[in-house]
Amino acid sequence: MCDRHKLQCRNLILGLAFWVLSIPTHAFAVDPVDRHVALAAAHTQEVEGFANRIQKLAADNSAESILQLIIRIDNDSGLSVVARERLLYEAALAMAHVTPTPASEAFIEKLGNRKPETYVWLNEDPHHRHAGVPLFDIGAAARVTLRFWGQERAKHTALLLLAAGDSRLVDKYVVANEVDRAGITNACATAPTAQLAVYSATVISRLQVGDPITPLAAMLASRLQDMPLYIALAKHGTAATIMRLLPTLNQTLSPSDAFAVLVTASHRDELVSAALLQMGRYADVLPAAQATLFEWLSDFTHGGSAAAALARLNDAGIIRLLGDMLESETNDTTLRRVLLALRLNGSDAASSHLHRLESNPAASQKLKQEIAAW
Repeated sequence: MCDRHKLQCRNLILGLAFWVLSIPTHAFAVDPVDRHVALAAAHTQEVEGFANRIQKLAADNSAESILQLIIRIDNDSGLSVVARERLLYEAALAMAHVTPTPASEAFIEKLGNRKPETYVWLNEDPHHRHAGVPLFDIGAAARVTLRFWGQERAKHTALLLLAAGDSRLVDKYVVANEVDRAGITNACATAPTAQLAVYSATVISRLQVGDPITPLAAMLASRLQDMPLYIALAKHGTAATIMRLLPTLNQTLSPSDAFAVLVTASHRDELVSAALLQMGRYADVLPAAQATLFEWLSDFTHGGSAAAALARLNDAGIIRLLGDMLESETNDTTLRRVLLALRLNGSDAASSHLHRLESNPAASQKLKQEIAAW
């Protein structure tokens, strides 16, 4: 298994661990124990020998042998509870690197329901022992492996469909569960781009009717550098996914194309601020991007995002334009956004413009007091 797959497994375990941290201590079946004592019992010479055998069998892709060893460990009354938990935990994760068999998959499914037995204090300070956490969560490790196997199966099937140009790929994604969708998306991330282009029009149509296909569409748009697909995503894609996509546009699109996608996204209330912030990345090379940000300064709801984008540029010409607006602008909302941009920029030139406003007898006293408070 490649390092990327191992990283996916570790990230899934971390996500489950954060969820466990939210469980109150009184929900645990046993009281937490001293972490150092538990770890010592889980790392004896005998236990280390078992752990090394597990890793060797996993490296050899020996599903039946590792399963036999796991069953032996699970039934070994000579091992302490925490030692057995550590070995089963590591074995459950190691199985992700092994081609599953019906028997091994059935056993890992069984382990997926295993409850932790050994808890340790989250904070070892005796004055702050407010929560306990599992030391080795076998069930969580098993569920990570089951999820990974599911993704790999879906990926394999998807690669076959992609190679054949089979239109059912999109249909399968729409009706699939979360695990299978991740596998299909992973397949599209590794397949030759020549196999992907045939699905672009269909995916656009599915986006337009609201089908849950945004992650797959984002993957295809990125790999194909497909502007019509990017525009469809900006119009119809799930907001949370699009927010993660917008900062990556510069990796696949020219500045002008990326700006066009951002303008489209800015027409959606839930994406305006994110789109404006990203426009700042192109304002130094695209006059249209700079002009758009200045126009948005007057917007009561989203003008702050435009101000932040302009401030991050740290461009002398933009600071000068903002300074000129301090003396000529009459709209209170716009004026406050100009002040915000200069304040966020924090350069000597920006500070100079703010000081000039403070010394201007015709300027608003309220604004002067706010600037002085900064």
